[in-house]
Amino acid sequence: MKTGKASWITFWLQEANPIIYRVLLMLWGFYGLQLVSPSIL
Repeated sequence: MKTGKASWITFWLQEANPIIYRVLLMLWGFYGLQLVSPSIL
């Protein structure tokens, strides 16, 4: 299963570190927006 490891890491982050998980999601979204539409930012 290709996503087995990623799913396990996601599960661990959600259960053990929900705050860190949310921060990582926000950072990923922020940099993702910068890469997709740098002119807006």
